[in-house]
Amino acid sequence: MTRCAAAFFILFISLGVRTHAQSIATTRMLEAELQQCRDTTRIIQILTTLVQEFNVFDADKCFKYGQLLWSIGNTIGNNRAKADAAFYLSGYYHFDLNDSGEALNWALNALDLYIASRDSNGIMQTNYRLAHINFDNKDPKIAISCFEESIKWANAINNHSMIVMAYVGIGDALKDPKAQLEQYENALKALEKIPNDTIRVSQVYITLAEYYWEQNDKKKAAEYYERFYTLVSPMVGKTRDVELLEMLARVCMQTNRYDECVEVANIMCSIGLSSGQSSWILEKGYRYLAEAHHRNGNDSLAFRVMQTYIDLNDSLNQLKFSDRVLDKLSKAQSEYEYKRKEQEVELLQTKTKYENTIAYVLLTMILLLCGVIYYLFRMRKRENRQNQKLEQLNQTKDKLLSIISHDVRSPIQALQNIIRLFEQHIATKEDVMTVTQQVNASVQSMAQGLDNLFYWAQNQQQELKAYPELFNLSELVQAQLGQYMPTWDKKGITVHNQMPPYQFIYADLLHIRLIFNNILGNAIKFTPKKGNINIAFEKVSDKNGILRIENTGEPIREEDIHMIFDPAIRYSRPGTNGEPGSGLGLSLTRDLVVLNNGNLYIQKSEGKGTVVSVQIRLSKQ
Repeated sequence: MTRCAAAFFILFISLGVRTHAQSIATTRMLEAELQQCRDTTRIIQILTTLVQEFNVFDADKCFKYGQLLWSIGNTIGNNRAKADAAFYLSGYYHFDLNDSGEALNWALNALDLYIASRDSNGIMQTNYRLAHINFDNKDPKIAISCFEESIKWANAINNHSMIVMAYVGIGDALKDPKAQLEQYENALKALEKIPNDTIRVSQVYITLAEYYWEQNDKKKAAEYYERFYTLVSPMVGKTRDVELLEMLARVCMQTNRYDECVEVANIMCSIGLSSGQSSWILEKGYRYLAEAHHRNGNDSLAFRVMQTYIDLNDSLNQLKFSDRVLDKLSKAQSEYEYKRKEQEVELLQTKTKYENTIAYVLLTMILLLCGVIYYLFRMRKRENRQNQKLEQLNQTKDKLLSIISHDVRSPIQALQNIIRLFEQHIATKEDVMTVTQQVNASVQSMAQGLDNLFYWAQNQQQELKAYPELFNLSELVQAQLGQYMPTWDKKGITVHNQMPPYQFIYADLLHIRLIFNNILGNAIKFTPKKGNINIAFEKVSDKNGILRIENTGEPIREEDIHMIFDPAIRYSRPGTNGEPGSGLGLSLTRDLVVLNNGNLYIQKSEGKGTVVSVQIRLSKQ
């Protein structure tokens, strides 16, 4: 058994050395590329990768390339590069030099830069780093505050792993056992959102196990040790996470699983050699290995393990010494290359600034040219609009003259004929009454026509506006019916006014009066002798109502409705007694209704006849 274990151990060491050689080869390739690279963006990428790689196994080179990354980022104003450099430098001072002052300064620099760059992940990670620095610096209050800030940012980007670690950190910073347990249980609850994150789950299990062990609750501690072992032991030989393996070795020792501890410790030694983490992972691997052999009763093998570690540590120290010599020899060349790269960056910035200046000049000229073209286009468009308006005004003028000559001339001629009868003294008393009624009807028709012409002309020039107010529609309807009574009496028409006594609406009073007069005039015009006209009002809602004017007689045709509402067509047809029309009434009425936020509908009634419905607002709101 002893020879087999030794052979197994030597096999892991050889594999570790081979992997370590491959890692060194990769970083040396990047270092060689860095010496030849001229692209600033690529230089920053290489430096960031080298800092991340050497952060794991070579603190001195991590510091060297971190400073170079900071310097170049500062030269070209790349805040992201400066932030990454400051973050890794804070880790170097904290973990490798134990210099909490410098670590705190660099971490605060990184936090400011990540905030300026709005990098949520960087802000979260840096707050977590600041929490550990302050915790190690014996300032638990600030540490807890930083952990809480990290949790806030982790929630913002749904990083539940960080939430778990921060809760564990808060628990470690507290002194009260009950408060500690509460934070550890918060971490346990946060694990529900990342059940497959074995590393975080195992960290919480071992934290709870060690907590209960310190509280002398051995049964509860054993329960969480067993949970941890059940979760992590299947990963032996598959994972290279050194923190996870170190925790597993510790649990194996705590639960007397010495053979499993030997297996895990050998893997730790292999990883330690492959990544060069001689400062702690190799040391812990050998110590767990020696202690496991000792507790298994194999002191001779435990001694050999410790002797091998001592010999290997000496050889690694010699290797480090030779590396220091090589570093000194290459330091001058590195400084020279660095200065040369700084000069190249300055030349590149000068060239870029010159090219940007030319681009700005060209862009300004293009914008000025576009501005001149746009101004000329607007002027041309404005002239076209003015020409169209003048043409429209001329058409309106011609149409007004045509309507006046056709519609207003007839009532005036009728008045002239009546006046001649009076001048010749051939009219009887009955003729006077008849003529008076005709004169009244003619004057009323002419006044209605003039009103229509006035509002139609305003509408054509787009100057027609509504001035709404709250007024009693019932009073307006009653007053207008009184004016039209002689007209419907002459045809023997019966008018049924079914308006409620106090129906208020919100609209322009003059517009509504003209709308009602036009609709009522058309109803009288197209109602046959001894016909009926019904006027009613229906409240549809708290905001709207409908005024309906229905007349008997021949119903309106569908094609006539389309022609009435077509602004390009001046449609008119005579009434039942041959009454003429201007063709403006209903078209103007529809425009006025819309101007007062209403709608106009014309349709056949259920019986014979036509219904005109006007939707009107009842209130301002």
